[in-house]
Amino acid sequence: MNWNIGIQMARRAETVACIVFDFDGVLVDSNAVKRKAYYEALADIPGSSEVIAELLGGPTVEPVDRYHTMGRIVSLLRARALLPGEDWPKIIAERTDRYTRICARDLPRCDEVPGASQVLAILSQTHPLYVNSATPEPILRTAVAKRGWAAYFREVLGSPATKTANLRRAALAEGIEPRRILFVGDSEVDRRAAEQCRCAFVGLVIEKGRFDVPVQQVVTDLSQLSSLL
Repeated sequence: MNWNIGIQMARRAETVACIVFDFDGVLVDSNAVKRKAYYEALADIPGSSEVIAELLGGPTVEPVDRYHTMGRIVSLLRARALLPGEDWPKIIAERTDRYTRICARDLPRCDEVPGASQVLAILSQTHPLYVNSATPEPILRTAVAKRGWAAYFREVLGSPATKTANLRRAALAEGIEPRRILFVGDSEVDRRAAEQCRCAFVGLVIEKGRFDVPVQQVVTDLSQLSSLL
């Protein structure tokens, strides 16, 4: 990203009190890795690949969170008599834990979204920044720290809290109305969280088909945020 564009971004960002970034797909190119982790976590079950492809073929990777997603997968496997057993909560928990371990192993290897480090370095000088993700908070904090980004963020917020709850946590921490938060996300889950919290929202569209409805403000590169701030 051109540094002069970055300076312009910082100057124009004065109208926004706080900027919140989703993590996967917005700062780190990890959506494909997280999707692949479901296949790996259930690889020993015949027919699981078809079920996963069916359920994850829509606009979101994780409709609510990984436990919810795994529950939907297990439920459909059970309905199709592809998964034996009766203790479904235990099966869901075990498979979700396996998925989480796979993600923790693979996420640090993902590339950052182009320009992420530069944008964070610039905006952190003028605004409090937050991360808001469905990734479990301990794993998320470790991933952010390993990339050398911890100093850029006022707080790193993950699950088990919802993204809507995390946006409210950020507003409360900053002592501002939620409408003064700009949430940058790449999925329908992000858009709905911003809508529920009445935050401003910008959709980063790199991978198409991740929103159910048209998004009013869209960028295809993080450096384009300057035109919306």
